[in-house]
Amino acid sequence: AFEPYPPNIRQLKRNLSYNAAESDYDILDVALSDSHGSINFTSPDDDPGNQTGNISPTGESIEVEAITGDELVDGGSVPSPTVVKIDVEGAEPLVIDGLEDSLNNSSCRLLYCEIHLPTEYRPSVETYGESRESILRKISELGFDIVYNEMRGNEVHVKAKK
Repeated sequence: AFEPYPPNIRQLKRNLSYNAAESDYDILDVALSDSHGSINFTSPDDDPGNQTGNISPTGESIEVEAITGDELVDGGSVPSPTVVKIDVEGAEPLVIDGLEDSLNNSSCRLLYCEIHLPTEYRPSVETYGESRESILRKISELGFDIVYNEMRGNEVHVKAKK
């Protein structure tokens, strides 16, 4: 799991300790993005899992480390993924661009993605110059067939497989 926000990391570790042996998981305290370096991460409060924390070009924020998923795979830090879930509160374009080689690899057989559309309380894919349609097109161009594509509020839930 990749989680850059310290309160969420603590909560995730607590939750996992109830449900899995410590050797069953790894949590990397970085944000997946389309580049390597420091980025701004915003959360309106310290409430873990509040579904509003995000990579943010504006607003009060903390600096967190970002890296591309492909860089982690190429460097041997993580195995090439076979299943990927992306839920990053609007920064989906950044994560997909930074995972392009891994997602394009035939071993990556399943992708779940929440596409976040505009709201007043967080960035959306439009913040990064994309739309629902352009993200779905990117997923298809990476060799995935979209088998589920449904709206739930201001989110599009996508399941894609090869």
